[in-house]
Amino acid sequence: GYMSEAAARVLEFAFEVLALNRVELRIMEGNGRSERLAERLGFSHEGRHEQALLVKGAYRTVHSYALMARDYRKGCAREPDGAAYSACARQSGGICGRMLQRLALRSREAGCAARPSTRRA
Repeated sequence: GYMSEAAARVLEFAFEVLALNRVELRIMEGNGRSERLAERLGFSHEGRHEQALLVKGAYRTVHSYALMARDYRKGCAREPDGAAYSACARQSGGICGRMLQRLALRSREAGCAARPSTRRA
């Protein structure tokens, strides 16, 4: 969907234009959709930070994820899920479809298998 498209564009900008070495995410516990998207994009789960963020008077647990430039450039990010890919690819000529196609192609060319999640419950 829209988040997959936006995330792909942000990663391309971060690594290709800004030449960053690392992109980090902090996702509040319970936000499963964001966690799954991060993992599909190739981010590795690096840790759980209990009561690290104060939101509306309550402390929340967050999970940290990171993607290194070397992994992005090798194309070892996970292939997008079928539903998100199909929705984006339908946008004929849209940048989202082209980026997701390049990401999937780089992953296959590099022989990268989807990495199992390192997240612990």
